[in-house]
Parts: sequence; structure tokens; C-alpha cells
Amino acid sequence: MVRALNTARSTTKLCLLLIAISTLVSGPFGFLVSVDPVSGFFRGAFTGAAIATPIVLFEVLYLRGSYGRPLRESPLWVLSVVRTAWYAIAILVGEVLTRLAFFEPLAFDAALLRTFLFSVAISLTLNFVLVINQLLGQNVLFNLLIGHYHRPREENRIFLFVDMIGSTAIAEQLGSARFISLLNQCIFDITTPILRHGGEIYRYVGDEVIVTWKTADAEANARALACAREISETIAAARPGVKSEYEVNLGFRMALHAGPVITGEIGDYKREITFVGDTMNTTARIEQMTKAYKEEILASGDYLNSAAIAADPEIVALGDVVLQGKNKPVSLFAVRGAASD
Repeated sequence: MVRALNTARSTTKLCLLLIAISTLVSGPFGFLVSVDPVSGFFRGAFTGAAIATPIVLFEVLYLRGSYGRPLRESPLWVLSVVRTAWYAIAILVGEVLTRLAFFEPLAFDAALLRTFLFSVAISLTLNFVLVINQLLGQNVLFNLLIGHYHRPREENRIFLFVDMIGSTAIAEQLGSARFISLLNQCIFDITTPILRHGGEIYRYVGDEVIVTWKTADAEANARALACAREISETIAAARPGVKSEYEVNLGFRMALHAGPVITGEIGDYKREITFVGDTMNTTARIEQMTKAYKEEILASGDYLNSAAIAADPEIVALGDVVLQGKNKPVSLFAVRGAASD
């Protein structure tokens, strides 16, 4: 209940912030281009809010939510067509509402036609950018365009590795096509808590999902642990349906670790942003240790210290462990209390 209230509060804040930004940008634009600057400012602000509101509600409330999942699961061209149509209608309706609000003539004149054609062009452009961003991954397109990681830089990051249990046997049992269908279903299931807790999906590696956060204050860093726990609950809720449809026992193992990495661009015709360093290797080794300890979620002391998580009865110290291929021991903790078999 508390998580639901926090999520609703966070979503509301995001919607209001995006609408406010659109309003604040559109007002000065109307001020600059209008014959009557004062009237133009208010007209521009109203238009910005009227257009942004349905677009933000569509993107944040509908498309990110459970009702929007069928659309997210559809081919990209279907999503693009629906988005383009919604954006174009929102822009056109926003212009009509502005005319009504400012007592201007309401007719399908040349100005309205220009607005409609402009809205379609803007919608197609925005959708092209959104599709490319979705293909590359969160924030990748923006960082590539501004060259943020053109020169490699050191960052402190949190990593969450989420790995399917027994994927080889499951793939052999189901066959490749059905296994991909199951894996994709699981990825859609766990993406919701990842986005809800501000995680960036760095990469899909076979049946493994790698999620990352930039380290910040302790409260923000704790989101990664909350994300892992919610993923556990999400998978547990999906388990009976998967068992019924695919006749397999679904489970994931997770590892949390934090530390420095070198972040930079790699590639020529295909560019991507990559993370390199001992932190990545250590997280992978911690994930392997979930098998030895028969735990669903393991976290390092480095991560828990960054999140200032202490005195939690559901977090059990396992001691200092020398991981495979490492010389320096790592403090490991089992995160219990999450949903499991």
C-alpha cells in the first residue's frame, strides 16, 4: 500500500513537472513571436499546457502502466503509428482549445491546416527519436549525441544483475521459439519495477538483464534494493501463470554491487556506451555465488554501505568471501523476505 502511494505520488509529480516545463517554454515563445507580447505569452503558455497534458498522460500513465503493455508488446511500427496519431490529435485539439479559450474564430482555415500539418511533422520526428532511443536504450541516444562519454570517464555506479535460473534446461524443454517468448514475457514483467525505481537497463545478455544506477545519496541508492525486491515479487506473482502455460518453474537470481567503473563509447558503425572495470566483474561473480548459497538475492557490503542500509532483519550477513578469480574478499549479504518458492 505504501509503495503504491509512493509510486502514484512520484508519477503525479513527473506529470506535473513535464506539463509545467512545456508551459514555461511555450509562454516565452508566444511572447517573442506575437504582435501583442503579453497576450502571446498567455496564449503560448495555455497552448503548451493543453498540448502537453494529453501527451504526458499517454506516455507516463498509460504507456508505462499495465494497460499500455499490449501496445508496448506490439511491433514498433504499431507503437509508432499510435503515438504519431495521438500526438497529432493532441496538438490539433490543443490549438482548438486555445482558440476557444481566447475567443478566436473556430474554423478549419489555413492557419488550422498549417497547425495540423506541423503537428504531424513534429509527431513523426518525435516518434523517430523515441524509437531510436528505445532501440539504443535509456539515455544512450542523448549521451551519444552530446558526446558525454566520447572521452572515457570514471563514474560510481550501482549494478543489479538479474539472471534466469536453469535457462539452458528450460530452453531445451521448450524449444528456442517458445523460450524466447517466455524470456520476453519475463523481461516485460521486470521492466516495470526497474523503471519505477529509476534504473537504466544497460544490456540484455542472453537470459540476463543488467541494470544500473548512478550513485547518489543513500536514499536514492536504496532504490536498487527496492527494485530487486519488487522484481522478486513480480516474478513470484507471474510464476503460477508461467507454470500453467509453459510447464516450467520460473525463478531468477540477483546480485547487487556498487563501485567505480570506466564509462565510454565504443564502436564504429554501431556505437554503444559500455562500462568496464572490476565492479562489473565482481557483480557477475556475486551473481554466481547465489547458486552456492542458494539465495535469490545477494548484495555486497559496498552496495549496502552506499545505501546506508543497516539493522534490517531480512538482510543476513554471510561473511567475507573470496570470489572466483579475486584476491580481495568481499562482504556478502543475503537479502531475504522477498517472494520466493
